[in-house]
Amino acid sequence: MAWGFYAPVLAEIIPDGTLGNEASRVTPNVEVKGALADLIEGGATRGANLFHSLAEFNVGELQRVYFANPSGIQTILTRVTGGNISNILGTLGVDGPANLFLLNPNGIVFGHKARLDVAGSFVASTANSLVFGDGQEFSATSPEAPPLLTINITPGLQYGKYDPRTRITNAGNLAVGQDLTLAAGNLDLQGQLDAGRNLTLFGEDTVTIRDSVAQPFRASAGGLLLIQGNQSIDIAAHNHTDSGLFAGQDLRLRSHNPVAGDAHYTAGGSVSIEQLDGLPGNLFSPHDPIILANGDVSLGNYTGASLHILAGGSVTVGDIEINSTDTADNAISPDNSNPFLASLANVTLSDQARTSVVIDGSNKPTLDIRAGIDWTLLGGFPGNTDTGNLAPNVVTGATSADITIGDISIQAPNGLVLLTNQYQPNGSNPSNKLEIGTLRTDDDFGGFVGNSGEVIIDYRGGIEISERIDASSASGKPGDITVITNDELSLDGSFIISNTFGTEKGGDITIDTGSLFATNGAQIETSTFGEADAGKITIVADETVTFEGNSENGEATGIFNNIEQDATGNSGGISITTGSLFMNDASLQSRIKGQGNGGDVTIIAEDQVLVDKNKDSIVTQADPDAIGNAGDISIDAESVTITNAARLVADTKAKGNAGNITIKARDTVTIDGIASNANIASGLRSRVGPNRDSSNKPQAEGEGGDITIEAKSVFMTNGGQISAEIYDIGKAGNISIIAEDEVIIDGGARNENGNSLATIIFTRVRPKAVGNAGKVLIKGGSVSLTNGALIISETDGKGNGGDVEIIARDRVLFDGINDLFPVNSGIVSDIQRDGEGNGGEIRITVTEGSLAITEGARLASGTQGKGDGGDVIITVRDQFLIDGVDINDRPSRILTGVDPRSTGGNAGGIEINANSISVTDGATLGANTNGNGGAGNIILTTNTLTVDDGVIASAAEEKATGQGGQIKIDTDSLKVEDGGIITVRSEKGVAGNLDITANSLLLNNGTLLAETQLSGGEDRANITLNVSDSIVMLNESLISAEASDQAMGGNITIDTDVLIAFPPTGPNGSDIIAKAAQGQGGEITIDAEDVRLIEERRAIPGNGTNDIDASSDSGPQGIVTINTGNLDPSRGLNQLPINLTDPSSLIVASCPRSGKISVDELGEFIVTGRGGIPASPFDPIIGQSIIADWVTLDDQTLTEIDNNQSKTPSTEQNSQPKRIVEAQGWMIGPDGTIILTSFPTDTTSPPKPWYHYFSCQNL
Repeated sequence: MAWGFYAPVLAEIIPDGTLGNEASRVTPNVEVKGALADLIEGGATRGANLFHSLAEFNVGELQRVYFANPSGIQTILTRVTGGNISNILGTLGVDGPANLFLLNPNGIVFGHKARLDVAGSFVASTANSLVFGDGQEFSATSPEAPPLLTINITPGLQYGKYDPRTRITNAGNLAVGQDLTLAAGNLDLQGQLDAGRNLTLFGEDTVTIRDSVAQPFRASAGGLLLIQGNQSIDIAAHNHTDSGLFAGQDLRLRSHNPVAGDAHYTAGGSVSIEQLDGLPGNLFSPHDPIILANGDVSLGNYTGASLHILAGGSVTVGDIEINSTDTADNAISPDNSNPFLASLANVTLSDQARTSVVIDGSNKPTLDIRAGIDWTLLGGFPGNTDTGNLAPNVVTGATSADITIGDISIQAPNGLVLLTNQYQPNGSNPSNKLEIGTLRTDDDFGGFVGNSGEVIIDYRGGIEISERIDASSASGKPGDITVITNDELSLDGSFIISNTFGTEKGGDITIDTGSLFATNGAQIETSTFGEADAGKITIVADETVTFEGNSENGEATGIFNNIEQDATGNSGGISITTGSLFMNDASLQSRIKGQGNGGDVTIIAEDQVLVDKNKDSIVTQADPDAIGNAGDISIDAESVTITNAARLVADTKAKGNAGNITIKARDTVTIDGIASNANIASGLRSRVGPNRDSSNKPQAEGEGGDITIEAKSVFMTNGGQISAEIYDIGKAGNISIIAEDEVIIDGGARNENGNSLATIIFTRVRPKAVGNAGKVLIKGGSVSLTNGALIISETDGKGNGGDVEIIARDRVLFDGINDLFPVNSGIVSDIQRDGEGNGGEIRITVTEGSLAITEGARLASGTQGKGDGGDVIITVRDQFLIDGVDINDRPSRILTGVDPRSTGGNAGGIEINANSISVTDGATLGANTNGNGGAGNIILTTNTLTVDDGVIASAAEEKATGQGGQIKIDTDSLKVEDGGIITVRSEKGVAGNLDITANSLLLNNGTLLAETQLSGGEDRANITLNVSDSIVMLNESLISAEASDQAMGGNITIDTDVLIAFPPTGPNGSDIIAKAAQGQGGEITIDAEDVRLIEERRAIPGNGTNDIDASSDSGPQGIVTINTGNLDPSRGLNQLPINLTDPSSLIVASCPRSGKISVDELGEFIVTGRGGIPASPFDPIIGQSIIADWVTLDDQTLTEIDNNQSKTPSTEQNSQPKRIVEAQGWMIGPDGTIILTSFPTDTTSPPKPWYHYFSCQNL
């Protein structure tokens, strides 16, 4: 028996006699449907079924054979019982609408001129029988009478056994009106098959389909197209452009083994490749399959050339391996001769840039999967336009627009992977997550030499990547990776990588998503390990980006854009634009480990950025042995929070510059907290070094990056830190914090391990480092450092400390000590013991409000090494207050100093300019030296200066060999009270001078002190007081320029209008002394219009008098010079120019008590005649007499008097002279002015409070 070969024969139709009287009859040359044909009649009728049984059945070329279709017959069943193949070389048909079954267990051949003329369905089978639903058979191998059927037959449901050697071969064009079924042990198919409804191609063993360059193969079904080869399906229909499989509804390929499927598949419904048990079946194709479906596409694994799947529904595929390309006409390509397929090559992505992509499966090994397509946007579903059997615009079986794929690999160079449901999308088609496993287009995995493949995922709905996307390359250019989704991109422990190991630039990674959620060690990386630049990583997320957690082996979730060890090239940088960014124990890194410049890390968030945990949260760094500049870190958001030991790090440990860190927030920036179990603070860091070789030689060399924060408000709390440091050689970066509203720097923290860290901003030159520290600038509406918070500018190497400047609009506050550890709030500028360079300046400016230093807070500038300490310069428009002590009795203070260990350098000065200055309750302003450098000067310029139980001092301490500094005060009003002291002094060195220029000076138990111990004319500490109005001393106040040992007493120069010392109330008076011990007493020079209640005599403790003393205990006496015009200060009273006036002739003062005037309660009125009112009320007023200010009488208030005085005078008022009363006493006004009053005052004790306005009610 010859399978599948035939020679031209005439029709040979021979009944087998098994039907007896119902045998088939053949009538030749009968006109059927307008032409001559052989007509087969007779047969056994069973209900609506007609049975024929033939020994031989053949149709010759050009012949026509038809089965008669008696009335009422729906199905014609024909068996061939002989042992030969049936050759159908001409036309086989039914003369009517009935279905036709042809059963030949020996095989059936349809020649290339074979045709079917069947209006109903046609079944050709090599099974040994047909099995009906009730179990009865119509057998070709055991021919018996046909069964008595009471049911209608549905073609193609059940068959008997197949001999696997049997075959149906087709080379013709077989078309039927309804279903077409070919079922055999094997099918060998060419030509064309066309079913108006379903097309079933069944092989018990194998279904083989072929075309040729000259002859296409097309299988077309208006409904279902099913191809089943139980053992295999072998399709190679790629040689002709018209070849393909077309289904108006579903298209299914079933086989126990993988399907070889070189073809184009088109289905108006779904396309599936299945195993016999219904599970997804595998597909392999040496050439280029194209699958177009209106519905879903489902298959198992795929291996082969470029694969194109375009579906109106979902796409589900197992593992995919692409290993080659194909010709343009077999692929979706712009060069395809089919215009429609060529048009599918142009894809526009859904990203904001509307990026265009060209698909070319003939030039690039391509995986092209597009789900959820709305074919109406492409002019309708293409179908099989030649046959017109398909329903192209009816979506059948589209359940969703999802894509689910296992592992993907491209195993040839220059590949492309496109996964999308955003190509001409059907928006009504639901879309869930895209799920893929490993996606590898890299040369290492693919085993090829050349460029790695590009990856594009554009998806409507979530994307879940569970393994790895890798487009790296060692032998060519790494592929770019683009992931676009309007929903969530989920990376759970997975990787997106495009590294370069060769000489070609690393691939760019672009993610455009609704949200990105990366967890459990998931990483995005494009780094260079070779001699080329790394790619760039760009993430755009409309809602949130989240990086969280570590992998099981401790790898952090994050983004990495590095120049690895021994690599050469530049990093591309990291860019994130999102609604909010959340980082929890994750990391963004752009490191230089080889040679090249690091990339920038740029974050733009519409809402918040939260960075939590991980000491390397965001890092741009040049590592040891690297050469190049680190990248910048930039964050722009509504609010930024860095907490729980999270850090932003821009370091250089190599030869190159560190990057800048810039944070801009429209609302708040918060830096808070420390690690729970390590000595690590949250914060921002920029360093040069540390990197030392075995001989401790510095290896890092470069400039540190600047750190800049701009926000509405900035909060640094619970141990948060900002640092700019230099460990090796270079320059530390600057730190700038600029806030529209407030800057709060507060406290510290202690973790569970007992580690304590203060909240600190510091700029430092570390030990053995060479270079200058950076500047610290803080600018805000208000600025506060509280509960142990610090700003430190320090040099412990060779270089200058950085300046610290604070500029505030409303208020600056330094307050308190930390409860966890003894650290006082404030600013410290220091040259450490091994430091060599000048300290940084501390400058504070408050443009509209006040500055307060309280509860032990401090501003300190010192030198312990070699170099000058920095100045402290304060400018405040309103009030400057330094007040109180901390819980350990350490004072609030401003100090500049020289340490005893200093090897050379002067202390910085203190300069304060404010509307008012208050140094109170133990607070201190000090410019001291305890070494060989000089103390700094203190310059205070203010309207009001109050020293109340406070200290202002410039001193050369016990171990000092340098000079003390000067104190210069320029004020309207100076008050030194309650033990307050202003002093210039020297234990062993040269003290400075104290110069005060004021309108008024009040010493109320206050001290002005200048002390020295050295001898020599230039060694004396001098006091100069230029007080234009009055100097008042009371309650044991002291003005002293006293010298000890052999030193000469200092000079005291006083130039004032009135000098008054109130009578003592204690054992000591108020004294002015310029005494010496063994040296010559000093000089006291007083120029005053009036000096009262103090005289020159020895100031002996406990004498109870107010003294002026320039004596020496054992040396020459000093000189006291008092110039008061015509006054004799030795008498303590003014000389009266005329006889005393009789008070009875004078006007009596009126301070009634209970409506009565008691003479005993009234004082005296003594006229001295030095101006003012006349000595007698009968004398005329001459010139501009001085009249005392009005005081209140009875219940009249000062406000009422002022109002009356300010009224425009009337004619009547001008015509009446003002009443004049004699003064009964005097008081001191709030600015120190002496005011005569019409009531008696107590001159034995000071008025309290002396600076109030007075009326009779106050007495």
